[in-house]
Amino acid sequence: MKTLFFFVLLFLSLLIELLAGSLGLPLFLSALVIYYLALVGPAAAAFYLAILLGVVLDLSYGRELPATAVVLTAALATGRLMHLKAPVHSFETALPGMGVILTALIGDALTNFALSRQPESLGSFFWKLIFFGALGLFLMPLLTLSLDAVAGKLGIPGALREPKSTFDRLRPRRVREPRTRRLP
Repeated sequence: MKTLFFFVLLFLSLLIELLAGSLGLPLFLSALVIYYLALVGPAAAAFYLAILLGVVLDLSYGRELPATAVVLTAALATGRLMHLKAPVHSFETALPGMGVILTALIGDALTNFALSRQPESLGSFFWKLIFFGALGLFLMPLLTLSLDAVAGKLGIPGALREPKSTFDRLRPRRVREPRTRRLP
């Protein structure tokens, strides 16, 4: 069920990414979904899925330089480096979400520069960084909450973990002495 959930999420993010791309809008939703899958499942599987989704996006756009797989894996690595442990609250995914989108935006700009040799003006690129950084800052917690709700309905553990009580840390631990064998 978990694998089916992963592939449905990837397929929906691919469709939304292609619809936004046909309008000329870089949405980078697939990078956020890949980061969410790295929080829910094993990180190695998310890296493989990032490569697969990047290749499919490049093939569907007909790009000469297939760099989306590299951009998605770099974005995933950025998100994982910004937050290595499992989040307890949805707001803990905001900064990694911003980092994921900014890394994807910079990678996309570098790819476009390599293909077209026409650099984007620095002012418009700066405003894109601000806008999409803020979008990732707000979109990732909302995405985490909504996908965790769907995963909970399917019986799949979500990305958010239960917080440990402070009393559990303060409680003394019991040490059990090893049992000794009694001789008959």
